[in-house]
Amino acid sequence: EVRKTFGSGHGPCLCELTLVHPAVPPGPAPGGQQAEGAAAAAAAALPPCRTRSVLLKPDNVEPDAGVLRVCEMINYLWRHSFVHPKPVALTFDCMPCAEAAGVLEFLHDASPVRDCADFGAELQALCPEAMEAFLRSLAGSLVSGHVLGIGDRHEDNMMLWRGGSPEDGGAPTPLLYFQLDFKHCFGNTTKGVDAPSLTVPTRLRQSLDALGQWPRLVSLCVDAFTVLRRCAGTVLAACKPAFDGVRGATPEAIEK
Repeated sequence: EVRKTFGSGHGPCLCELTLVHPAVPPGPAPGGQQAEGAAAAAAAALPPCRTRSVLLKPDNVEPDAGVLRVCEMINYLWRHSFVHPKPVALTFDCMPCAEAAGVLEFLHDASPVRDCADFGAELQALCPEAMEAFLRSLAGSLVSGHVLGIGDRHEDNMMLWRGGSPEDGGAPTPLLYFQLDFKHCFGNTTKGVDAPSLTVPTRLRQSLDALGQWPRLVSLCVDAFTVLRRCAGTVLAACKPAFDGVRGATPEAIEK
């Protein structure tokens, strides 16, 4: 079921997919009542139908899938590194379906950075643990995007995800940072003026500065980059098969 069509870019559609298990055929099952009872028991043991929200994008998402696969490997390197706290690049499911179409996981409660009215108030409301989680996600997203040469960075491709809500006086709503739309990678820029691969929105930079968190972010980014620099061979080895056949992602461009 199509729930919404977005006007940006290639006009992706927000769809709800309902996963339904095949029904047990009516009538007596071969083998008599015992087989019929076994079939009914097997059907009852199946998990219930569930619905999942996805974005159907009428565009080539192979570069997106490659970036997300490599980011998962990068997260593994960070998890098993010497740095603390651990940076993390938030990923989501992405499946190319054809040369010019693909399906992406839709994260509810996520919105572009452009739509954030007051960074200062939102960041100030975070408890220390939530602020650390935000900085980890910001550092991970920035450094992984820089290493993979992601272009076309603007405030519609930079996202904030509010994945929870306070309950019974619990912690404030978590806030995480991630990026999307990775069509331009390995230095493949847009036509005309393009932002650098390591880009922080001005309002976000000012808010972090005001809260004294900017030096902390810089330190996290240095640690994150140091790990990947030491594991450059592993990152390079993961990129080549992940981007095999992707236009513009030649072995020469990846190595550069």
